[in-house]
Amino acid sequence: MRQIRLILMTAAALMLANAIPGYAAASQSVVTVKGSGAEEYSTLPSADTLKQDVGFAPRLAETLAGDFRFESGSATESFDLDSKGNPVNRRKGLNFRYAKVLNGVTKTVSLSVEPSATLTGTENSTVVTYGDITLYCSDMQGNSVAWVQEENIYILLDINQKVTIDELTAMAKGLIDLRTDSTK
Repeated sequence: MRQIRLILMTAAALMLANAIPGYAAASQSVVTVKGSGAEEYSTLPSADTLKQDVGFAPRLAETLAGDFRFESGSATESFDLDSKGNPVNRRKGLNFRYAKVLNGVTKTVSLSVEPSATLTGTENSTVVTYGDITLYCSDMQGNSVAWVQEENIYILLDINQKVTIDELTAMAKGLIDLRTDSTK
């Protein structure tokens, strides 16, 4: 089961590499792995818990714009593959699922966060500036909005394209504006 999950997640990560903003090095592939030892969250974890589990505490909220509520989450591990297929640049990250049910229809959004200083848009991205933050919006193979804030990359994604870019942008702005202990 773990191998199947790894293969599916690797395939999805490689498929989305062209759909959402990625890292500057075009000759490397980004792979996200969620192993059986990953932390699983059924409630939104505290900053202290996140610092202990993954080494950083990003901006998170119980509810995102549009009344999307936290449903579950997990710690992840990402790495780049060098030209020989060897993992390099290992880093821990987070993946959270938010959901909203309206008239019997469930819409879901995933929020992925990991430490990194560099994010570039693809040629298919639309760039939106919000304050001093650049948002990269894409509708290739799913709707996504990505940005860098406080040396963390945030990616909001709806692979099913039931949540619009405008809705994702509103969620991103809410997270950007969220006051944290370090911004008070």
